[in-house]
Amino acid sequence: MISLAPPVGLRDFAGVLPPPCPWLVVMPEADEIVEPQKVYDWIDGLQEKPTLVRMPDTSHFFHRRLMDLRGAVKNGVRKNLPPPRHG
Repeated sequence: MISLAPPVGLRDFAGVLPPPCPWLVVMPEADEIVEPQKVYDWIDGLQEKPTLVRMPDTSHFFHRRLMDLRGAVKNGVRKNLPPPRHG
């Protein structure tokens, strides 16, 4: 599962449980809608933590950073993908 800037602080996340699969959270550090520290604190309180990717100098809508977002997602999920098939 991939979560982009989860709205912690804008919604009640107290009962949110980790999914039964690998989980990637990508958080823009300059998010103007979701307070990044609230997301970090929420993740710190989880027993089963997702993989967290912090994107510096990035706003909530990833303006001019979509290629960086693509790379973060590709790198974040790579270990959970099957090996490439050859031939």
